[in-house]
Amino acid sequence: MPSNNVETLKEKERRFEKWDEAVKANKISHLIFMNFPHLKTVEGFADFIDNLAHIEFEKADLKNNTDKFDEMVMSGYLNCMCIHMKNTVFEWKNWKKYIKATNLDKIILAKGDMRQKVDKDELYKWADDNIEDFF
Repeated sequence: MPSNNVETLKEKERRFEKWDEAVKANKISHLIFMNFPHLKTVEGFADFIDNLAHIEFEKADLKNNTDKFDEMVMSGYLNCMCIHMKNTVFEWKNWKKYIKATNLDKIILAKGDMRQKVDKDELYKWADDNIEDFF
């Protein structure tokens, strides 16, 4: 029988479970998923939100920073960017122009379901064909 000063394994597990829940509750994505549970199904969306990439994306649109668009697309955020665009009230004027100017719309339409990430090889081919000085 353990002494009063020794924590049992089950007590430690419970303490760590509570800690994990507290950490999870402090993430921005947790708050968003509470209100918009359908966004949980989007691959990489929690990281997109928790790493504040959605803020960088919004700033890039406001400033028409196409280099930032290039960087984010090639970082694997394309699906998250499209889903974020559809779930906000912003106009996304520059992002929409970028999509058309770089033929990214063809990849998006071919993919259809943007809950999953776009294949890296497909993105590299697109970048090679459509982004000046990419490689």
